[in-house]
Amino acid sequence: MTDPTSDLTERYVWAVTHRLPAAQRDDVGAELRATIADMSEDRMATTAPSGAAVAAPEMVIGDVLLELGDPALLASRYRGGTRQLIGPGLYDDFRRTITTLLAIIIPVTLIVIITINIAIEQKPITAGIGEGALFTGQAAVQVAFWTIVAYALIERARSRAADAGQGPGWKLTQLPKLPSGRPIRLSGVTVSIIFSALALAWLIAQNFLSGFTTRNGDPIPVLDPALWSGWLPMLMVLLIAGIAIDVASLRIGRWTLAVMLINVVFDVVAVGFLLIMITTQQVLDPRYVVAFGKASPDLDPADAGHFVLLVVLLVAVLGTIRAIRGYRNA
Repeated sequence: MTDPTSDLTERYVWAVTHRLPAAQRDDVGAELRATIADMSEDRMATTAPSGAAVAAPEMVIGDVLLELGDPALLASRYRGGTRQLIGPGLYDDFRRTITTLLAIIIPVTLIVIITINIAIEQKPITAGIGEGALFTGQAAVQVAFWTIVAYALIERARSRAADAGQGPGWKLTQLPKLPSGRPIRLSGVTVSIIFSALALAWLIAQNFLSGFTTRNGDPIPVLDPALWSGWLPMLMVLLIAGIAIDVASLRIGRWTLAVMLINVVFDVVAVGFLLIMITTQQVLDPRYVVAFGKASPDLDPADAGHFVLLVVLLVAVLGTIRAIRGYRNA
């Protein structure tokens, strides 16, 4: 059974230290635990004279934590410096919000605009990428600006309420629960690695195992051999990079900001690459299309490609959601 006093202490220490740079966390955590223990002992000694009833330890710990105050404010004092526009009570929520928004909006907007410019409007690649980057930059500035404005207004309202004595003081019930052991789960990473490994194996095997051959008995590949001039090698590099990112994420073991951003950006870039390849290139080998049509006249091989793309999109979306939720709950 967990000691309630230890649980309160650890939750408070975590609420303070997870807002600090990694280099400060251990030292500040040890200092805070010692401070809480000393203050608790002093309070119990002064409030329970000889022969008097001793106050419950968890009540004493609770009083000590209330005296120490809001963990966000205490973390701000440990960090040093001041934040005038958005105070320490809101700053960590603001940082998480703007990071999450930009991590989604920037890569998604960039890929969508580039795809539209190149695949639909048939613009040159350099012009399509340039316009996409410019539009994405403008969108990011707008998102950042209005997020800052929203939090600044909330901060102003909170400050006015506090000055008027109407602000809701910090309470023990606001302490977050301690994070569970290993936020990045082995099962999710294993599925992702297997999916990438199977895709790599298929890219090689489809050259020999399509099920159709030429009149000379040579195997007909599923994908157009012209794609090996650049598109398919790049796709293989992306798949290998995805496996490397999964392994590195598992070794780190926790959804840090860097891990979340790398995973989200990679998922969006990989899907964007596939979208551009499918919409701008001849993906299936024309000989395969003809052979498939003769063997199965009621089926369209392009439908299989659409299904594969749908699966890839679904996997990428689920991976992005997993990364963002993991970071927010870390």
